[in-house]
Amino acid sequence: MKSLEKVILLCQHSYPRHNFEGHILPVVKASLELCEKFRADPKIVEPAAYLHDIGRVLVPFVRAHEVTGYHISRAALTLTGYDPSDRKRICEAVLAHRGNEGKHKPKNIEEEIISNADAISQFEQWPYLLAIHYSSHGKNLASTKRWVAWKLKHSYDTKLTLPGSKERIEEQYKRALMELNANNIPISFVVIGRNHPQELNRCLSSIKAQCYSPSEVLYIDNSDNDESVNIARWHGACAYQPEKRGANHSRNYGARKSSGNIIVFIDGNDELEKNAAAEICQAVQSGTKIGALRWATNGSTLKDWLTQSILNMATYKAWPACFMTREAYEMSGGFDESGRIYVNDVAELAEKIKDTYPASRINAKIYGNMDGFKKHGYVKRIIEWLK
Repeated sequence: MKSLEKVILLCQHSYPRHNFEGHILPVVKASLELCEKFRADPKIVEPAAYLHDIGRVLVPFVRAHEVTGYHISRAALTLTGYDPSDRKRICEAVLAHRGNEGKHKPKNIEEEIISNADAISQFEQWPYLLAIHYSSHGKNLASTKRWVAWKLKHSYDTKLTLPGSKERIEEQYKRALMELNANNIPISFVVIGRNHPQELNRCLSSIKAQCYSPSEVLYIDNSDNDESVNIARWHGACAYQPEKRGANHSRNYGARKSSGNIIVFIDGNDELEKNAAAEICQAVQSGTKIGALRWATNGSTLKDWLTQSILNMATYKAWPACFMTREAYEMSGGFDESGRIYVNDVAELAEKIKDTYPASRINAKIYGNMDGFKKHGYVKRIIEWLK
């Protein structure tokens, strides 16, 4: 019997059947596909794929199961007659299979393949992940769904590092989040804009690309022509052109037209991270009534980085966009249409109701437009935002 066959037989007897069929075999399949795509060494990849979770199964409740798995794999490969040099590389792939979430990062293509394949299997077999966690953690379906949604996001952010890995599971990820968030409150996006058609196109594209799809997108237009309206309708948004009375009037107009129990207000020249809607829903389910996303910028200069860091420090200031429940919006009385000038109207509303509904900031990012900072000066603009 060949060494690999001995390893497979060992794994079949070591893993519970549901784990072997529901997770290990999908990891092996994905690993071999990636191995062929990236021309890696199958002699290392295949046995590492079979052994990667052996530490979790044979020594349960150990936090660093990859370390335990490393030592068990070394003993198993010695007993099955593997060459010492191959044995070392296989064990190191087992050690690095948790990718960037573990202490031992992948150092070569074989190790990176095992990490990516482990994550890919979670997306392709997420109902198995749901069933296992449900049966082993108190049979609470709501908390299990939240954990699986978090697990998928974490794997998406930290483990899918190879080119094409994220694209491969994109549709499964969207379907999984729709199923996991099936009982979530409907969410409405209210987008306001004025004469920024290119930026609006990117903004609406980022909303359309959300892993958890909103129930509706409303675009409130203050432009001098119909180009932005046409772009909004092309993206499937409901477009309105009310009387031009400023940004706050547009926000309130959109809120009145919306039907969701969660309302997200965003300017048409900003862009959202694709997990934003899912994180907003999870935050509201956890009790948040009003909150903001984290500042981010695509700029690469030191000024951009410092601006992002400073504006993320404040709680009620420097909000480029916010979300709130309809209850919180109605309690606030809406955005101020008196004509008073605010650099940040969104933060002003949050400040107004903070005693009743304390605000919070979630981890999802919004990529803010930096034109105003470049035009008026970074220091001056930061001070204005934080006043």
